[in-house]
Amino acid sequence: MIRTLFDTGHACCLHHTTPRQHHQRPKSLPEATPLRWLSAGSASIPRGPQRNAGRTAVEEVSTRAVQSRKAQEHRRALTVLGLLRAVVVAAGVVAAGEAHRAHCPQEREPIYEPKRLPWAQHEADLDKRQGWRRSYRMEKGQFPQACRATPPLLAVNAFFGALRSPINGAIAVEVRVAVALRILAGASYWDVALMFGLSVPTTYQILWSVIDAINKTRAVGAFDFPLTEEGCMRNANRFKEKSTDGIFSWVVAAVDGLFIKAKAPCAKDTANVIAYYSGSKSAYGINVQAMCTADYRFCAMSAISPGSTNDWVAWNRSSLAKAVARLPAGFHIIGDAAYPIGEKLLTPYPGRLLPPGEDSFNFHLSQVRVMIEQSFGILVATWGILWRPLHVQYGGRADLITALFHLHNFLQDEKVAPIQLAEEDSRSGRNRLALCATQRTLPAGWQTEQPAPSRSGETPARAAIRTALELKKQWRPDYNRRRNS
Repeated sequence: MIRTLFDTGHACCLHHTTPRQHHQRPKSLPEATPLRWLSAGSASIPRGPQRNAGRTAVEEVSTRAVQSRKAQEHRRALTVLGLLRAVVVAAGVVAAGEAHRAHCPQEREPIYEPKRLPWAQHEADLDKRQGWRRSYRMEKGQFPQACRATPPLLAVNAFFGALRSPINGAIAVEVRVAVALRILAGASYWDVALMFGLSVPTTYQILWSVIDAINKTRAVGAFDFPLTEEGCMRNANRFKEKSTDGIFSWVVAAVDGLFIKAKAPCAKDTANVIAYYSGSKSAYGINVQAMCTADYRFCAMSAISPGSTNDWVAWNRSSLAKAVARLPAGFHIIGDAAYPIGEKLLTPYPGRLLPPGEDSFNFHLSQVRVMIEQSFGILVATWGILWRPLHVQYGGRADLITALFHLHNFLQDEKVAPIQLAEEDSRSGRNRLALCATQRTLPAGWQTEQPAPSRSGETPARAAIRTALELKKQWRPDYNRRRNS
């Protein structure tokens, strides 16, 4: 039946007729045609309602196929949209989570806080070991004085200290001073942090706070350069006692330079890094100018010049030269041949094989001038941080060196015996490698524009002392002449 229907439809397509026209009997056909048509397919061709029902079934099948295809396409579209929506939602959730974590306090691991060493226990241990002087460069009696001299600069707030450290509380002043003194005596930051139960950043902070406190108070070895006639006479009498027959009786202080090794600065710290390298010392460092009294106490110092600077240039750059220029008439200081001769600064006669008078002057001058070198020796031997190059920040080197000079004066005032190197470990650290040959000279324009100083000639003070030695026929001893010949 269906085949006959398709054949019929094909015939309709051949005659370009619509299905409605096909169902009507063509009028142009001869009378025999319907008879042949009916006789050929009368058994399979539907008639009336049956033909309409078949055509409707085919249309429904086609419609359902189209609807099924559209439904599948719609489901595919919904699937793609669903995936896109899921991706957008997931991205939003991730962004919201990141924002939440960024603005909300995060959970942190508990901070490790080591158990702090009780000061009473440490004090008792030092008493049993007799280690006060070796550990802190002073006896037990001087340590409380150093602690009392620093408050209120080192005063601690117990309330805020308990908030920061609920287990150990605030760090006592004794512990702070002990930490700084132990580091200045030569111990490392890490060893001190382990010994006292502190963190390394806290140890750094304590060191610099104690250094600032020492430099800001006059109770710890203050510098006292005399500018009054009474003060100058007091210092001059002490030098007169040390000089043979009181030859040098108007000396206020002795001056010299000290080279302190330090780590090479960075280019961001200074534009002229090579200026800190000393060819004679084969190391980077700082030129420190200082003056001392006959009691090995420093009365003035300056640590502002690079290591390659000679003593004369460093002397002129510091404020020491201006202070000496304001001395009362008749008083002067003494120095070695690195300084130029002046009215207020006596230096030895230059050259060798000098006349007896000049040779005697040089001998007696070095007899009292050696006190500044001895003071430097006591300073370096006491504070082990100077035994190796300073590994501290560039901006804090001058403050640290100044604090060491203050502590030296404090120990001299308290009559603490200098510690010997035999009581400590051997020297540690190695010198830095020398620069190559092309870097040994300073850049052009670095040297001072002032004329070269004169060490010859004569001044009234030097001539008077030489004349007195010649009149007394007080020459250099023979043993010293034979030793230096």
